[in-house]
Amino acid sequence: MKKTLEKLLLPTVILLSITTLFFSWTSHTKIKTIGKESASLYKGFFGGTPVKEPEPPPLKSDPKLCKSLQRIPFAEDKGLLKNIRTVRIEGVQAPYNGSILENEKGYLMVFRYDVKIRKTFAGMNTPFRQKIPFHTQKMPFKTFLGSVQLDKQFNQIAPFKQIDTKSEFSEDPRIFTANGKLYLSYNDMQENEVYSRSMRLAELNPETMQPIFISDIDQHINHTEKNWVPFTLKEASGEERIYFGYGINPHKIMGMEDPESNQMKHPVFPHNVSLQKMPWPEKKWGVLRGGTPAILVDGQYLAFFHTLFYENKRPWYVMGAYTFESAPPYRVTSVSSEPIVFKGMYETPAVNTAHSKKKAIYPAGIVLGIEEGREVIHISCGENDSLNKILTFDKEALIKSLTPVVPYNPKKP
Repeated sequence: MKKTLEKLLLPTVILLSITTLFFSWTSHTKIKTIGKESASLYKGFFGGTPVKEPEPPPLKSDPKLCKSLQRIPFAEDKGLLKNIRTVRIEGVQAPYNGSILENEKGYLMVFRYDVKIRKTFAGMNTPFRQKIPFHTQKMPFKTFLGSVQLDKQFNQIAPFKQIDTKSEFSEDPRIFTANGKLYLSYNDMQENEVYSRSMRLAELNPETMQPIFISDIDQHINHTEKNWVPFTLKEASGEERIYFGYGINPHKIMGMEDPESNQMKHPVFPHNVSLQKMPWPEKKWGVLRGGTPAILVDGQYLAFFHTLFYENKRPWYVMGAYTFESAPPYRVTSVSSEPIVFKGMYETPAVNTAHSKKKAIYPAGIVLGIEEGREVIHISCGENDSLNKILTFDKEALIKSLTPVVPYNPKKP
């Protein structure tokens, strides 16, 4: 019996020692964890000033915004957005994605509008939509471009005019001037066996708003080309040359040799890093895509972009702003770090060809102005593919709200 106890004693002592060491280590770990948590709550132990954990912004009560957007402060509350106007255009159903340009009467707007074709039975229209044949494709509806003259308060003062693009599938116009001429850029269907679109450039007669010529400026890069950002650059000769921002990140620039042809320069800057680390989180809010033309503001170009992200399987189109250098290599200098959200966003009901689950803000026009003695920026945008709105931003506040993009400097060997 004695020998049995002696045999059990040593394992028991070892087991007790291991157990004691384990509990000592566990207690030490817990004490360290508590100490770290206390340090995060207090500036120093015992009697320090409490440091509150940052709380996420509260959700808005706006049911039209998804949860991600409800946590972003309204642009009005941040002092960015001064006014919101709705543009009503008579004589056309559900115009949207309008672009604006200032003229002597007020503002010229060009826009997109869609026309559904109904199937007929015994000479009468039925509720069923008829698809439109286009070569080997069948399009769901026709898309046209129109123009309208607005006064200085963005009210319609003349009947709208359809722009004859020689096509029934023109989309998303941008309007701008170069060398005193009026230009329109947009995308249109290509005549082939697959669905593809290319960019077009037209010079417009400012009186009739009809094309003087139309150039297909397809560069044979992608099968669907949209959202090129037009801007003009005055050269040493005094002539304004037309450029396009093909992409934002990397910031790819293309320059037109002749507006009546598709011969374009693709400048490359070997010592410039074109792919930049953007403050805008693309994985969360979507990839930067073109929106408005770019205009010179305080020595650099300013434009608004749009992006697309999904929440609960629903598409959400949002917008932001960015600036880039006014000379080669045209580096992006600042950008919004989150979507610009405003009160009443997405409030327009989906009508005509608009999808009821798609929520869209699509910026397409930009002009400078002055209101109440301050410089402002007017942005024309489509909402839910059903209506046009004018958003008026305080220029200084908007520029200050953008986050600088730090240039990348590679380490020299």
